[in-house]
Amino acid sequence: MISGDLLAVIRSDWYIRIPVIRVADAHATSSAATYMYEFAWRSPQFDGRLDVCHGSEIAFVFDTLGYETEPLGERTLCTTLLTPMHAASVSFATSREVR
Repeated sequence: MISGDLLAVIRSDWYIRIPVIRVADAHATSSAATYMYEFAWRSPQFDGRLDVCHGSEIAFVFDTLGYETEPLGERTLCTTLLTPMHAASVSFATSREVR
């Protein structure tokens, strides 16, 4: 990993990931239900330089890959993740359980 890439990972953890986890932990201790997920799929586009980007899971959750989401990757490359991710999202939205 290039040092600039490592710095970017550390900074995103410091400014985004860790605070979100802390808020979720605080919410979990004072409220009924708290849910989190991590989407770590790396887009193959731009020779992998797009990497994991904010909001990239939305096309998988709503099964809209291919509707002007081409920067993420071709639908045929993503179907192994697309179908189970969409099914899990629908299952969670309708029952708060992932089947």
